[in-house]
Amino acid sequence: FYLKSYFNWKFNSNIILFLGSDGVGKTTLIKNMQSLLKSKSFYMHMGISKKHWYSNFLKNIFIKSQHKYTFFKSLILLIDLSLKVLMIKKNIKKHFILIDRYPGYIFFSDSFLKFFYKIILPKPDLIFLITASSKSRKIRKPLEYKKDEVKWIRLAKSLKVKAFNLNSTSLPKKVMAKKAIKIVFSNKKFYNKIFY
Repeated sequence: FYLKSYFNWKFNSNIILFLGSDGVGKTTLIKNMQSLLKSKSFYMHMGISKKHWYSNFLKNIFIKSQHKYTFFKSLILLIDLSLKVLMIKKNIKKHFILIDRYPGYIFFSDSFLKFFYKIILPKPDLIFLITASSKSRKIRKPLEYKKDEVKWIRLAKSLKVKAFNLNSTSLPKKVMAKKAIKIVFSNKKFYNKIFY
């Protein structure tokens, strides 16, 4: 019975998802928000780059696998994402859950496992879609620059949750964090679950 309730993928907290290309300032915004929030928060990076795997063991299997993209590799990735989701589930009570990106390509792939990815990934209550000028992004992360803004806009729309656009090009970091927190606390239905 315990396992049955533990693997119920419904979430009863405030999940805030941060989407945007590399170099727009998602992680910086999250850190600044955490320092300003008066309630508890839990951070999880749901990206699939090498440095953000939950399990080093699974990451090594994934990297050593001979084929570029296989069902086996997709399954390993699914297991790793499931472990991250279980950590969110463990820390969800009375917390703001701040999720740094989704594995966006999964939502638009033809993989059979896409259905399972969509089931396990927690649906956000609120999305911040962060943008920045190409020039700013190239300065911040020159090696990771990609012109992929459309992918994140498309992903935000596909999740069917209200998304707020924040442009980090001209806004100072602390000002942007205060603006984001104001948006969070402007909706009682959203934040009441933290305090009651």
